[in-house]
Amino acid sequence: MILYETKTAPLEIFPIRHHSFVPHVHSALEVVICTEGTLKTTCGRRTEILHPGDAMVAFSHELHAYHETSEGGGVMLIVSPEKLSRFAARLSARKYENFRLARDTQLVRLGLDSLNAFNNACSSDILTGYLYLILGTILQDLPYQPITTPLADKDTFTKILEYLSTHYTEPLSLESVAERFCVNHSHLSRAFAAKLSCGYLDYLHQLRVGHAKKLLSETQNKVSDIAFECGFADQRSFNRVFKKWTGLTPRAYRQSTEQTDNE
Repeated sequence: MILYETKTAPLEIFPIRHHSFVPHVHSALEVVICTEGTLKTTCGRRTEILHPGDAMVAFSHELHAYHETSEGGGVMLIVSPEKLSRFAARLSARKYENFRLARDTQLVRLGLDSLNAFNNACSSDILTGYLYLILGTILQDLPYQPITTPLADKDTFTKILEYLSTHYTEPLSLESVAERFCVNHSHLSRAFAAKLSCGYLDYLHQLRVGHAKKLLSETQNKVSDIAFECGFADQRSFNRVFKKWTGLTPRAYRQSTEQTDNE
């Protein structure tokens, strides 16, 4: 699932609309460009409302989230670090801010053009070119602080979030994750409540539901197959959890996305 780790390609570009997602981390760099309406986004401890031409960049291993808005739409780019060789030295020497609030019509155009190129299966060189144009446009105006000391090692909680981001489809009890990272399971449960304002199981379910929403809207896979692919033990529990977090059954959600596409 590319919202967590870019498993299928080093660079992916896709549209977002009515988008929400729980706080998460991954090694990839993630760029969101608002192209219509408003998008509410969080990176680190800062939350901003993006308008058309605004952008957010979540650099590797930065905690970020999206909050659903009724009219917002945009373009998301997720890129693996190895695709950023031309920016590697700059990113290792500078700590950039995460938001560019410039209402830049050129950035909207670049985002939409890159999405069109991705959908038309343009060559990797062309897609990489769009990536550098977009990042160059954003980074040239982002304030930054020089990095003069080595970055601190990631804390255990961040490592756990990264682990969940790539293993959320597997059977993962709180106790098994706590044992893997040599922490007390009660302490880990309290950490989720304190840092993310939700329980461990709720967080895991939201990761799985996020994956399921993508599969329901982009594939014709059977609902039962999607349930198992997302890590649910059976379709009944999948239906219950999916409706809790979306207000719709999986089938109703699929129908709603099909209607939106046809409008």
